[in-house]
Amino acid sequence: NAHLDRPGTSSASDCTLSTEEGCYGQRSGRRSTLLLRIISPRGGIVCVEVPQECSGSQLKIHALEQFASCSFSLPHFSSDIDQLVGKYKLIRARNRTTFQDDDTLLKLGVRNEEEFLLVVRRTDFIPTEENLKGPTIAEVLAATKHIPLSRTNQSTTNSNVGMLQTDLQQDLRRILISLARASAFVIGSGCCAEKLIALFNQRLVNRRRHQVRSIETLLEMGFSLDKIHQAMEITKNVFPAALDWLIQNDSSVKLLNCDTPAKTIQTTTLLVAGSNDGNEASTSAGD
Repeated sequence: NAHLDRPGTSSASDCTLSTEEGCYGQRSGRRSTLLLRIISPRGGIVCVEVPQECSGSQLKIHALEQFASCSFSLPHFSSDIDQLVGKYKLIRARNRTTFQDDDTLLKLGVRNEEEFLLVVRRTDFIPTEENLKGPTIAEVLAATKHIPLSRTNQSTTNSNVGMLQTDLQQDLRRILISLARASAFVIGSGCCAEKLIALFNQRLVNRRRHQVRSIETLLEMGFSLDKIHQAMEITKNVFPAALDWLIQNDSSVKLLNCDTPAKTIQTTTLLVAGSNDGNEASTSAGD
């Protein structure tokens, strides 16, 4: 075997350079053995001279002995070479096949100056059938006997989600009403109470007038009074939205004659205003 004369703390470049020199020196003479180049997982290179009857395990031993002087070039290192043989395998670079431990160089037709890669053998752990088995029912009951039983029905809980949301909306509505009442007491006791009350009253009057004008306009367009009230309630008294709703949903539209007397429209307007005042009076009485 070709041994490298270098200290134990040599670097990978030193190992590679010295190995190249040794390989070149061994090529100069004709020998009956084979000169092979072994490359470690970390880039170290050594040249070994072995007979053609050398097996794969023997070739690994020769390579590991050469790499022993550069221990950092191997992921796994031990002073006992026999322990390292099973952790590595050789890959023939010529045809990218694994050089088995029982094969010989002569059997595989290995040529002189071929390269082999020394790689770490990957050990695939195959769990046994016993390790894949889960616990039995008796073991589960024994391990969970201290946990109290839960009688909550998940399906019942899911069916009550709508009721819970309704209760939440009712609670929020009550909270907002209580806040409005508290705000009214605070505003009413202030120095600007009269001005604020007059402002709010004017807003209510303006809203009522706007609603009356919207109803008059929709009546003039030929929509029925019931449909108009329904549209205004759905759209929150927004005239464009109410008009769109009536166009899509009111199929009993009757175009009025342009010569329709104005008294008829005024009478209808008074009826609408009277009904609105009655609704507001009943609402205030309920409060």
